[in-house]
Formats: sequence, structure tokens, C-alpha cells
Amino acid sequence: EDEEFFVTEKIHASQINVIRDEEMNLVLSSKGIIKRGLLIEENETNMYWKAVHNTNLKEILDTAFPGIFVQVMGEAGPCQTGFDYGWSEPTLRLFRIEIENVHYSIVQLKEMVKDNPNIQPIIDLWVPVLYVGKFDGKEFTKLSKGMETVSGKQRHIKEGVVVEPVIPRLVAKGGYPLLCKVINPKYKGEE
Repeated sequence: EDEEFFVTEKIHASQINVIRDEEMNLVLSSKGIIKRGLLIEENETNMYWKAVHNTNLKEILDTAFPGIFVQVMGEAGPCQTGFDYGWSEPTLRLFRIEIENVHYSIVQLKEMVKDNPNIQPIIDLWVPVLYVGKFDGKEFTKLSKGMETVSGKQRHIKEGVVVEPVIPRLVAKGGYPLLCKVINPKYKGEE
């Protein structure tokens, strides 16, 4: 209960995994296929590659972390009917970063900007942060409801929120990052 948490909006799009190695090579994958060691071959019609190019993500990573292994995960879209967030071209919003295989939260990343202002464009691509503070289940449920904040125009309902500790850690069993998704009841058709 005394631990600090942050809450981000859960975006309804398609998960993208971007890996940029020490030699500045960039590869893409997605949820489900990265576990099998598969990558998405670059081509001009692929939505994931378009999103990376449209946001200048490689250049941003190269400038912020030259010669350092970095992996980011996010949501690429628009690709889900009714959830376009006002995006007319493929784009992405990030929700996770690992620098040299260490997971950092968005709160920690914002602290790093003081020493490395080149990180700011990564923060600008982050999913909206809706809360930072002590664990508060009632507040998290409240934040999961209502309209999306990504576009700033409340274009459609939120899918929900993701709750994570400010200092990332793994769950006790399984070795997965500790996080909790709180889904909007209206999204699930329960309201």
C-alpha cells in the first residue's frame, strides 16, 4: 500500500516491439510472434513499419541512446475498428522501455531527461500517464472509465488503464513484469 504506482491509458491497437541494437540496427516484431523469434520484414506497406517511420522512432532512439541496446514496446494503429484516436496515418504510442536489458518506468524515464534531454521525444510518444501516487484501487477503477485521452478530443471510450509500480519489478512467480490492467466496464459491454 505504501508503494508508488503510475497509471497509463490502455490503447486499443496492435502491440509493436522495436529493438535497436548497439550497432544501431533496428528490427520490429509484434506480440505473439516475438516469442517465436520472428521479426517483421521491412516494407513500405506494413503498418508497423509505417508507424515507426511516421514517428521517426529510429532517429529518436539513435539520438537518445547511441551505441546502446534499447527495446521499446507500444501500440501501433489505427487498426481496430472504432478506436482510431484521430490517427489518419499509422503511428504509435509507447508503453515500455528497456535500456541495456533493464526495464525503466515512464516516471524513471522522465527523471533521466535531466541528464539526457534527448530522451524527451521518447516521452512525447508515451501513452498518456493518468496518475502517479500511492496504490488506490478505487481511483484506478475510476480512471479506467470514460473517454480516451490520447487524442485530447474524447473520440471514443477508453479500453481501460494499466497500473504499474514506479520502480519496475517482476511478479513473485513467473518472472513477468508486475502490472495490472483495469478494463473499462463499458468496453466489456457491462454498462
